[in-house]
Amino acid sequence: MTPQASVVIVSRGRGPELARCLLSLEFQTCPRFEVIVVGDRAARQAVVAGPGLARVGFAPFEAANIAAARNAGVAAARAPVVAFLDDDAVAEPCWLAGLIAALQVPGVGLAAGYVRGPDGLAFQWRGEWLTPEGLSRPMTPVPEVPGHVFAQDGAVPGAMGTNFAVAAKALRAVGGFDARFRYFLDESDLVLRLAAAGQGVAYAPRAQVHHSLAPGPYRRADRLPRSLVAVGRSAALFAATHAPDAVADAVAAHRERQRTRLVRAMVAGRCLPDQVWSLLRSFDRGVAQANRVPVPPPETSFEKAGRLFSQDAAARSASAGAVEAVWLIAQGRGDPRAFAAAERAAEAGGVATVVIPAGRLSRPQVVFRAPGLWLHNLPLSKRQMTANRHVLDHLQAEYSDIRVGNHVRV
Repeated sequence: MTPQASVVIVSRGRGPELARCLLSLEFQTCPRFEVIVVGDRAARQAVVAGPGLARVGFAPFEAANIAAARNAGVAAARAPVVAFLDDDAVAEPCWLAGLIAALQVPGVGLAAGYVRGPDGLAFQWRGEWLTPEGLSRPMTPVPEVPGHVFAQDGAVPGAMGTNFAVAAKALRAVGGFDARFRYFLDESDLVLRLAAAGQGVAYAPRAQVHHSLAPGPYRRADRLPRSLVAVGRSAALFAATHAPDAVADAVAAHRERQRTRLVRAMVAGRCLPDQVWSLLRSFDRGVAQANRVPVPPPETSFEKAGRLFSQDAAARSASAGAVEAVWLIAQGRGDPRAFAAAERAAEAGGVATVVIPAGRLSRPQVVFRAPGLWLHNLPLSKRQMTANRHVLDHLQAEYSDIRVGNHVRV
């Protein structure tokens, strides 16, 4: 049976993060989908050794080129919808179903979901306007309901590469991703080319992922860039492609945004003045390289990674769409009964949410962890948690597509 969606995940050197990402997909409410991991040896090891879905494929890809890697995933995709998820993100249970639903709107070729940051609460991205220069600005008001968002004042609604989906037919019609954009602005270039082809953008506010911002080839553990060469190169290429009459101004605007970001980091004590200027010089080197960026040939080899699930787990994946939700209020961080009950529910295929009264001085946080638990650490006392039913009502509203089972208090 043809899957409803193909989920493409590009991964390099992030085996543990990828395993966690794949685990979150085990609990999707979408009944039929496949997962295609495009990555290096570490990614393959995580796919074969860790938990995943019954239909997970692996496309080997060693080059540090996000656009070309995504094209390899698109080449392997069998479904009419191709969704993209970063390897250091986890998807909420209704994520994929929300993106698929948004793509059913007439005239829409791309659906973008919202992205929460590392704490699982604050939004990292939820709508922006994208200009032909590759610059973005916040969208106000932020769309709160799913729907088609139309271009405005020369800008189109943008998308974040961490969380979006495209109609496969429309994606292939425009030639997929432009492999010149090895890092930065690859999805923005696709958005503008889709718009030029008459394909609109819809936002799916409830199709949410949590992005941990893990370190990688271009970003350090403290979230500062290792180099801005790729950013400068992509900024210059983007402007030359989409705003050829304003290349110098566009590049200068991108550079200023990077300078402002780095100066803020310096003021906060996260980097030194010499590092700021060194990174800005690397941006300038990238701009100089823009006219001699090679376009690598597409890599489309695709191999099955083998059986990743036990038979019971495979059957559970095939029956997705009737996922039970269990809500538990713990008596504190170390409540063994609450966590044992939640783990039993997750292992049975349910979405287990544990609400932890963490004390007034604790920092609110939402964390996803094995074997499939959503932990909500909230700065409320146990008494307040019992009295404030609206907390659980809010959580239940987030997962309203799930058939809710019991609200369990232990």
